[in-house]
Amino acid sequence: MGTVVDSSAGIRVEREWRVAGDDVLAQLPADSFVAAITVSEMLVGVLQSRTAEQRRTAEAFLDVLLAHVPVLAFGEKEAREHAHLHVLLRRAGTMIGAADLEIAATALANGHNVMTGNVSEFSRVPGLIVRSAP
Repeated sequence: MGTVVDSSAGIRVEREWRVAGDDVLAQLPADSFVAAITVSEMLVGVLQSRTAEQRRTAEAFLDVLLAHVPVLAFGEKEAREHAHLHVLLRRAGTMIGAADLEIAATALANGHNVMTGNVSEFSRVPGLIVRSAP
């Protein structure tokens, strides 16, 4: 079982990376992954940076992260899991955010847990093991 690192966990690691450098990636489990939607979310953050320096730093971190952590694509098995979770959570009245639902579906479809700073949201997903971000 691996660990899918969500955007909130990635951002926490990025903040520490700015101070401690690449060694901070050791905080992530050795079997870490990121979902494709997480890459998109983090790229949005890069592109919305207020200054050129912030953009360069955020982009450099994302490059380092992606050099160390494989990206999980969103394919058919993830789409099937996503549809199942969507209906299940909607019927229960416990829907989570669209990107978080995609991350949860990616994790479950691949037999992984999720590391997040948003434990309360992901904890609504039945069968998903949720780990708190460092």
